[in-house]
Amino acid sequence: MKVILVLLSGLLLCSAKNSSLEKILRTEKLFDDIEILTADLLYKLDPGHCYVIITDPLYSDLLQTKLFSEIGRSTYFVIRVHFNEDLITPRTDTMVALKEANRAGCQCYLIYLANGIQMNRFLKFIDRKRTISPRVRLIILNDYRLFAPHMHYIWKRFVNVIFVRQYEQNVPANRSSNHTAFELLTVPYPLPIRSVFVTKSLDFWRNGRYRHGIKLNIDKTKDLEGQRMLVCVLKHTPGVFSMFSNENETIYSGLEVEIINGISQALNFTVEFYETDDAETEQWGMKSENGSYTGLLGEMVNGIADIALADLHYIPYHLEIMDLSIPYSTQCLTFLTPESLSDNSWQTLVLPFSSEMWAGVLFFLFCVGFVFYVFEHINIWIQKNQPSKKPSKSGNENHDNTDIVNSIKIEMAETPFASSKYIFRKRRVKKSRDIFHGFSDCILLTYSMLLVVSLPRLPQKWAVRILTGWYWIYCILIVVAYRASLTAILANPVPRVTIDTLQELGNGPIGCGVWGEQNRQFFLTTSDEVSKKVGEKIEIIGSAEEAINRVSQGKFSYYENVYFLKEMRHKHDQIESNKLKYLHIMKECAINMPISIGLEKNSPLTPSFDRLLRQIMEAGLISKWLSDSIQRFEASVEESPQEALMDLKKLYGVLFAMLIGYGIALLALIGENLYWKFVTKRNPLYDKYDAMKLYTN
Repeated sequence: MKVILVLLSGLLLCSAKNSSLEKILRTEKLFDDIEILTADLLYKLDPGHCYVIITDPLYSDLLQTKLFSEIGRSTYFVIRVHFNEDLITPRTDTMVALKEANRAGCQCYLIYLANGIQMNRFLKFIDRKRTISPRVRLIILNDYRLFAPHMHYIWKRFVNVIFVRQYEQNVPANRSSNHTAFELLTVPYPLPIRSVFVTKSLDFWRNGRYRHGIKLNIDKTKDLEGQRMLVCVLKHTPGVFSMFSNENETIYSGLEVEIINGISQALNFTVEFYETDDAETEQWGMKSENGSYTGLLGEMVNGIADIALADLHYIPYHLEIMDLSIPYSTQCLTFLTPESLSDNSWQTLVLPFSSEMWAGVLFFLFCVGFVFYVFEHINIWIQKNQPSKKPSKSGNENHDNTDIVNSIKIEMAETPFASSKYIFRKRRVKKSRDIFHGFSDCILLTYSMLLVVSLPRLPQKWAVRILTGWYWIYCILIVVAYRASLTAILANPVPRVTIDTLQELGNGPIGCGVWGEQNRQFFLTTSDEVSKKVGEKIEIIGSAEEAINRVSQGKFSYYENVYFLKEMRHKHDQIESNKLKYLHIMKECAINMPISIGLEKNSPLTPSFDRLLRQIMEAGLISKWLSDSIQRFEASVEESPQEALMDLKKLYGVLFAMLIGYGIALLALIGENLYWKFVTKRNPLYDKYDAMKLYTN
């Protein structure tokens, strides 16, 4: 409230004395000289031919011929601020003009405001709302109120600034000065700002001339002169690992640690790694009810840390809190799910074929037996309905009659009456039936052919013989396919039941866990219906160890990057009691998330970090450092048992089939005994001394 009153009183005072102050400035030729200085600065900076001029009514007269002739045909925006406008919340037209200037890519902002408090609040506004990029060049009138302690954080971000201050010089009495001298100041970046802000002098200007003539558009972020940077880290795979720790020092390693070490050498600064006190519980940090942040995010919001290493996702949630470098890599974010061994060894005999294949085999097995039966009886019917042949001229008997003698066995026997005579005995034998004559014979023989059992003899009819040959080819193909598939099943490991897609996870009964509300909102706000279905089951988990324990119990899944999940599974497998509890990393990625390094909000180092990160990626160092970071647990990828290993468990199907056969045989034996006892023995024709009497009758 006190600040607002001071601001209002200053505005009223400036408004009342506007005309008188302007006359004084005109008398001292301050306006004329500062206009020439401004034109010289714009010419020397040459920031990209797009300018923004923000003035109040007092300095609006600067917009004269000299200044605009220097700007020439470049794009420029002129924003006139009223004395009574509170720039902590500017007017709509001011906001629109600033957004348009930012969209146009203007790199030079000329801000001449007479009221230092108004300027103070405007700087806070552009920092909070990021209306003006900290990489632009600012030309500001010098005012001691801009260097108060509560404004120090501003000058850690807006380092490309030039303060214009009227230089009070002692002129001898015998000499007159017709021109005002100005001193050009800037922030002492990269030197740290202590409790008292001390500006750094750049040059002096008077009458269109510079005393030293130094360059004013030097990039201050190319060499940080060995300054110390606080780097807040969070141990998270594969970005940061803790290699060695004692009471005095902790040594960190990992992909992001290697990156920041390389950048520190290029930009010439030293790093000091540290973890927050609540890193174990809060990790990245969350927003509390009072609006403050905990964990690593709290360090960045409060401006304590300069850099953050924590596998930060390139998402709007983080961009509102800090600056993010360009993504140096993408990580597959997926779920760690439980898996179970499907003990289907008792199905070994039926596994080679699918249910549809088995249905087809059984269907054609019955059909083929019926076809054989039909073909056989069609041939018999044709033969019966053929017209009989006429007797031959020699008077011989018809040899096609079924009752004609098929063979004559001649026996020679001696009799007591005529030893020299032969007795011819004729034996009439009927033709034997074909092997496919009866329906039961057709079914049994087609079954035996499918089991690769040879026929007792070839069929007599040629049509049935041809049908038999083609059916043998069918049986050979079926048997070979079955044997090959059965061999593969016995040689391969036991199949595992896993969840590999988001759709399977959404339809499954297990729950899902993620860290942080931002990850949960990602699933709930997406347009994908499958992801929304997963998001409805998600609950927030604060501890990764707790989540992994729940996953190993078989009723939970956990969302993280694939490298972190591999490490957790590796640790899980190291525990002897967990040998039989399998964990599986889902193959489908929920999203390929870009990963960045965090910097302080509106950090001037962001362009330099981006440039060096591109060079590191082009050199292939990211892949090399990533491989070095994960090599200790990368070998824990799921490995199958030995392919040719055979054990008794795989033959449970054979034992199961034998048990079924024994059971059916036992039931048949019991049935036969019951039939003998209650049916056969009670028949009136039954005689225990002449059992054949019953069957003969």
